Amino acid sequence: IKFITFDFSEREFILKFIKQKQIIKGNNKELFNFKDILVYRNEMNSISFPNFNALDFNIFFTICYFVIKQNKKQRSLKPVKIRFDDLRIFMPQIKNKKRFFKEVVKFARKKLRFVGVDTLEYKEIEKNGEFEFLDDGKRKAIGAPFVKRYVVCEEEEVLEVELTSYAYSMLSEFGNFMSFDMKEFCSFENKYTKSLFRLLKQYENSSTQSFSMNKNEFIKFMDSLDYDNDLYDLTRKAITPSINELNKTSTSFKDIEYDRVYTLDDRSKKVIGFKFIFQRRTMI
Repeated sequence: IKFITFDFSEREFILKFIKQKQIIKGNNKELFNFKDILVYRNEMNSISFPNFNALDFNIFFTICYFVIKQNKKQRSLKPVKIRFDDLRIFMPQIKNKKRFFKEVVKFARKKLRFVGVDTLEYKEIEKNGEFEFLDDGKRKAIGAPFVKRYVVCEEEEVLEVELTSYAYSMLSEFGNFMSFDMKEFCSFENKYTKSLFRLLKQYENSSTQSFSMNKNEFIKFMDSLDYDNDLYDLTRKAITPSINELNKTSTSFKDIEYDRVYTLDDRSKKVIGFKFIFQRRTMI
């Protein structure tokens, strides 16, 4: 089976998105007649995106497109150059070239270079109503940066990005894989919606159309550590808005719900995780 990472010609996505950007909020189905599909390994969902906002996610996955587009005909991984014109779609309000350069530099310095794997492999045990790391002398802390090098050139108006071989394998070598429509992904306004959407895509072909996550893993994945000890704020600011936006605007999913998973000990009942239930939306 041959997987095509993006099913559209270069710049077609950018031009189409500019013309139809205003239609997205209305969820016009004509927008999705052309499928711009990004395919990558499920392990990509182990990547951390520290302090990313919705705009940052759009730019990052657009970078992934150009990395694959410019490397798909060659076996060796080479740096890619992305023109500012192809990033301006996400910052159309910035007309001044010097200011735009500064914004791209700020994204590269404060966001892009911190993207990578940051995981701890361990056995879980339930203690006092919560899952904890098992300190058995067999734990592994794993870290792997996504970006090896970047250059932002003001004169040429390009962002040059070189990924690590580990990152490139996420985008080009498929075992268990997931995919989503880039236009749909970019249409979501809430950063938490984009993250929950990627989780749903990972599990959309499961027989139960549901998945559960440990509370700590979910908080880390959603980059919502600010709400670590406040489930009310986590629900109000991250979970509920994401589900509402997906149910209202997603062309992939509907009837998304979630339940809290509690300890079995009624004397110290605590939330230890979340279960999400969803249905796939059938496109006509």
